[in-house]
Amino acid sequence: GDPGAEAAQKIRTSDGQLWHRLGDLGYLEDDGRVYVVGRINDTVQRRGRSLYPLVVEPLVEQLPFVRRCGLVGHPRKGMNRSIVAYEPVEPGARRRERREREETIRAECDRIGVIVDQVVVVDRIPMDPRHNGKVQRDELAEACRRQLGWPDRRTL
Repeated sequence: GDPGAEAAQKIRTSDGQLWHRLGDLGYLEDDGRVYVVGRINDTVQRRGRSLYPLVVEPLVEQLPFVRRCGLVGHPRKGMNRSIVAYEPVEPGARRRERREREETIRAECDRIGVIVDQVVVVDRIPMDPRHNGKVQRDELAEACRRQLGWPDRRTL
């Protein structure tokens, strides 16, 4: 019953169809398939490109040493930085192995044109308790910021 909220969440097309805005981003292929790439608010802007979590995360999560992954952004030195954080299947890798894993993640992301500024190993990827497949990005970004020693984004 709130006309303002309804106007913000409902879109009527020129032919009269009514669409409900969900906050997800996606695209329609010529064959009629719809591909969802992530939430609007979760998109990381980097060097004029949009980086989408649901493109990056499944790519990284298919690696044998990754249990879960999360893509987040952080403003740093005047531009957003992209951070790929991952929870390893087996923690405690040696420095050389961590470096090799980071190189593998960067290579996979580079293959699809995704710029990765930082790869961070975390104990766990924080997940929404109501939706086991939904990364709690604010919490993850804060954990990465602290681990990297970067300033709080509110002070930038």
